[in-house]
Amino acid sequence: MDARWNGEQAWAFRGTAVVAAVPDKPLLWSNVEGLAGQRIRVVQVFYPRPEPECAFTIDDRDGSGWAKVTEHGGSPRVGHRSVVVVPKSTEPDDWQDVLAIAIARTQATSCDTAGHAWRNDGAIPLVCDTCGHEDVAP
Repeated sequence: MDARWNGEQAWAFRGTAVVAAVPDKPLLWSNVEGLAGQRIRVVQVFYPRPEPECAFTIDDRDGSGWAKVTEHGGSPRVGHRSVVVVPKSTEPDDWQDVLAIAIARTQATSCDTAGHAWRNDGAIPLVCDTCGHEDVAP
């Protein structure tokens, strides 16, 4: 699903994940709320900058995570709660969203400059073979 982070192109999907314990940060919001080991609603975000691409998870129990990346363009003016999740515990609501993200990240075929072509190797940012222009998939 198309999303934004800091106003820039990103991809995101909704789902659930198990919250990980973070014992070295006892005041982390998820520790304070006693969420370790619980499955909660989350948004998984793939943001192409800074390099290399980063992926992170934000809390969506009240819908605010999804609203941040869709309605609010990922603006830093809109708060969010990052959450550390147990590796491989994320379960998307719809695997089609995950597939669409994977395809979108690899299907850009042209630079903004007429006649130029992206190096279509799935890397983000994409690099134009002709002029070296970098960008994310449209």
